[in-house]
Amino acid sequence: MRCKSAIGFSRVLALVGLSLLVPLSGQMCSPGPGPGATVCIELSDDIDTATTLSAACYRVTSNIDVNAPLTINPGVTLEFDAGRSMSVNSGGSLRAVGTTENPIVFTGREAVPGYWGGLTIYYSNSSNNRLEHVTIEYGGSSSGANLTTTGTATEPPRLAIVNCTLRNSAGYGLYLDGDSVITDFSTNTLTGNALGAASVAQNVIGVLDAASTYSGNTRDVVNVHGGSVSSAQTWQAIDADYLFDSSDLDVDADLIISAGATLVFGQARAAWINENGSLKAIGTSTAPIAFTAKEATAGYWKGVEYYYSNSVNNRLEHVTIEYGGSPSGANLTTTGTASVPPRLAIVNCTLRNSAGYGLYLDGDSVITDFSTNTLTGNALGAASVAQNVIGVLDAASTYSGNTRDVVNVRGGSVSSAQTWQAIDADYLFDSDDLIVDADLTISAGATLVFGQGRYASVNENGSLKAIGTSTAPIIFTGKQATAGYWECLLYYYTTSVNNVLEYVRIEYGGGSNSGNLRLSGNARATARNCTFAHSGGYGVYVDRNATINNDVETANQFSDNALGNVFISP
Repeated sequence: MRCKSAIGFSRVLALVGLSLLVPLSGQMCSPGPGPGATVCIELSDDIDTATTLSAACYRVTSNIDVNAPLTINPGVTLEFDAGRSMSVNSGGSLRAVGTTENPIVFTGREAVPGYWGGLTIYYSNSSNNRLEHVTIEYGGSSSGANLTTTGTATEPPRLAIVNCTLRNSAGYGLYLDGDSVITDFSTNTLTGNALGAASVAQNVIGVLDAASTYSGNTRDVVNVHGGSVSSAQTWQAIDADYLFDSSDLDVDADLIISAGATLVFGQARAAWINENGSLKAIGTSTAPIAFTAKEATAGYWKGVEYYYSNSVNNRLEHVTIEYGGSPSGANLTTTGTASVPPRLAIVNCTLRNSAGYGLYLDGDSVITDFSTNTLTGNALGAASVAQNVIGVLDAASTYSGNTRDVVNVRGGSVSSAQTWQAIDADYLFDSDDLIVDADLTISAGATLVFGQGRYASVNENGSLKAIGTSTAPIIFTGKQATAGYWECLLYYYTTSVNNVLEYVRIEYGGGSNSGNLRLSGNARATARNCTFAHSGGYGVYVDRNATINNDVETANQFSDNALGNVFISP
């Protein structure tokens, strides 16, 4: 390397256009094999007074702290020695505005990723901080990115980044902390970076624009880290995945996900939409939104949970949620209370490949729309739904193709009037009884399956109307085809005119030597064109003071009932 003495440099400096030069080390050197101009001025001291860099090239030989306003003119290149970096501190600012023809370049003396540390906006809240038509490359050795922002809520780093290129970092192209104030982020290119395009705190993700490029990295991801979504924002569909590898998604404000976006979750991670937050994710048939796992393994992550979020903004449409349910939950879960019910619309969504269920709805859920969804490939079944919410399930959705094609019905009671549709899966009562305390209608073709010792009780304030057809009967059956496996369908002190059974098959009940169908107290019901079969007791058992149609024995069919067809207590 050829070097000249700094003596007699005033004429040279005037020619290269340095308006105010920080102290130099006494040499001017032609660069080595790395990128850069023919002649570089050595830059080694901190920026403590307002400074403008105008020469074509500067060689940075020491770590530079910028403690005053620094302006870099178009066309300037800063070449950093190995491990060196620049930090714009509180009290300092950086304005580097190049042009398309004359960009500003921050680079390493050698074209090696991680050769130098990178540029950090460190507690600098100046409105002058702006990078435009700037290329930052080959950094990331010390701070993990070519460009980093660091600060606090009281001293947030402030920066605009426009038409910049952040490339060939040993880490990320960009790292934004959760207190960053990004006044403009548009049409940037983040490519060729070893760990991914960017690592961004989740409350700042909303600044990323869809017009920027985030692809061409070793991993085309934006790593989402730390904190929560605490301010209303929209996450754009970008040409990279949003990756939650070391943090959950915590939503404490209104969050919108744009059509076409993909969110990828690491092992045991989850997405929480909390009481003060909402999540609206509306995709399209050609640009769905995906919540998926880093590995295509059922149960790899926990799934999406609306946790006490009662917002009217909660809507999932053309969304796929897959590979969640760790360890026995669901891809999509709602949790709340009567005073803070979880509220959600689910339309044209796919819930698949869960280690548990595709969907889990608690009894306080307010499901404003559930239509044309697909719940398939799930290990425990299509869904697990509290019985008071079953009525939201529609017959146009698909519930088949699971390890068990069931909707597990659990907990509470039917406390609001509703209709249960005939779906392409069984309603399974395996750990809870069916308790009816309101008007319940079962549609033709539906099948209800009961576990051992379970029963269905239609109580005083409830009614049960189950009207099938000769080609689409309604079935009440046992989980095992064993006489007496479950108890019975019991009308208990209910006198409603809606207690009607037509074209219903009740089988494998009578577990207490009563009947497949039992009326108790002063209950009233009619049963016609029904089949009562394989009871451990009677086909129909009517207690004293209860009433059933007089032609019950001739208007229905009976088969293989252990104690007989009909018993009416005297």
